[in-house]
Amino acid sequence: MSRLASPASARRPWRLYTTPFESILAHKYDGSGTEAEPYLVDWLAEDPENPQSWPGFPRWLQLSLIGFATLSLTAASSAYGAAQPDLERQFHVSGEVTLLGISLFVIGFGAGPLVWSPLSDIYGRRTMYIFSFAMLTLWTSVTVAAQNIASVLVFRFLSGFFGGVPLSSAGASVADLFPISQRGIALAVFTSTAFLGPAVGPITGGFIAQKAGWRWIEGYLAIFSGVVTLALVLLASETCAPVLLRRRASRLSKSTGKVFRYRGDGKITTSPGQLLSRAVLSPWKFLLEPIVLVLTIYMSIIYGVVYLNFAAYPIVFQELRGWSQGIGGLAFLGIVVGVVLALLCVVFIINPRFNSTSSRRGGSALPEDRLEPAVVGGISALIGLVGFAATASPNVHFIAPIIFGAPFGFGVVLIFLAVIGYLVDAYSVYAASVLAANAFVRAAFAAAFPLFTVPMYDNLGVHWASAIPAFLILACIPAAMILQRYGATIRAKSKWAARAEKELKAIVAARQAAMLATKINEEA
Repeated sequence: MSRLASPASARRPWRLYTTPFESILAHKYDGSGTEAEPYLVDWLAEDPENPQSWPGFPRWLQLSLIGFATLSLTAASSAYGAAQPDLERQFHVSGEVTLLGISLFVIGFGAGPLVWSPLSDIYGRRTMYIFSFAMLTLWTSVTVAAQNIASVLVFRFLSGFFGGVPLSSAGASVADLFPISQRGIALAVFTSTAFLGPAVGPITGGFIAQKAGWRWIEGYLAIFSGVVTLALVLLASETCAPVLLRRRASRLSKSTGKVFRYRGDGKITTSPGQLLSRAVLSPWKFLLEPIVLVLTIYMSIIYGVVYLNFAAYPIVFQELRGWSQGIGGLAFLGIVVGVVLALLCVVFIINPRFNSTSSRRGGSALPEDRLEPAVVGGISALIGLVGFAATASPNVHFIAPIIFGAPFGFGVVLIFLAVIGYLVDAYSVYAASVLAANAFVRAAFAAAFPLFTVPMYDNLGVHWASAIPAFLILACIPAAMILQRYGATIRAKSKWAARAEKELKAIVAARQAAMLATKINEEA
């Protein structure tokens, strides 16, 4: 029997293992090695190529790269806002037109995941991350040379559309790398970078716009994404288990002349086109589920309010208080502080509390156990928005509305982390489709909210315009409370949630049986 490959060719300097070629070849696989009954490939009992078996440093390195990429993408969505005055002067257009650059970018990274997320399950996370950021760098660089506002807007949409992979695939990467007990912290790190980016973007963008103009904002964003692309090329590893096991099955087939296939694909080979078509069309049916619909609306309103602030903060701090663009961007520091505090809260309070609850339930927590932080986060975000509305006028010291950005940022992170965790646990095998639909609707709200912010402030005044988001959040808070108490009953009566639970139990049972058989074979 020939070797799969040389150890030297398969070794990566940042992976602390050597591929166990002899063990892989000698393992007794289910099946007979024919087209009708292929050998079914899965992880060995102790498999160093399984990403969840990697040492801590390589796993956290991969998460850091994803966080770095997410920070770059989300900063690009908001830093553009600082370019508005310069764009208005150069191209002689209104603020509403230039603001489309934010909306189109956001709707782009909401639509992109419908394509990129399923492709990452076919061609691998690493491939799609690198492709995404190479294209983001390209289109952002092209934006620098745009000669009219139409070109700027088109290139901004393309930047968001191609660059959205981290937002769609990061959750899957976390699931690839970390067991359930560690996913809370890992998801908190990702969520924090997803909200730090929009808050940091106006700070850096404001000072660059003030000193160098709008083209250098896009230039800085292109450099940022280019550095991320280089880091991904040099350091990113593939983490998607189905992709890794399909590659292993292919190498085994070529090496032995027998037919090997990844266990998850069964006996039937599905083409990439079929997988992509199914993945693009399937998310929409889940929006008919009450749980998915309600939580998607909740998250969409929250996300819309986050992007509404990119139009509201310049009004409150630059127009009404006369601050410069650079100094005006510093007003977002309150939100930054809140995001960081939320991350610390997850690490030291929420995750240990969830693990304790899971232990009390015999090692398997209910999805509803994820929702307690969403209730706390909703109240915190409401306090932040009410406080901001009450102190937004220029006759109140500037530090007050900035401080109230902290409970808002804190609450937003807790809400997102709790709701995403709940949807993943409740819909398990369908989680990717549920989150894809959720992400698109969320992005649509985020794209729309900034467009009516300026007219709203003009017509209602600073206090009432700032209070509208608070009323929206207040209306949404009961959703988390109701699901926390009655979610299990609602899931049992929901078509897809009930089916997901049933299929997950079957998959777990099959995996446990396969692992037991593997262990018996290895001992024999």
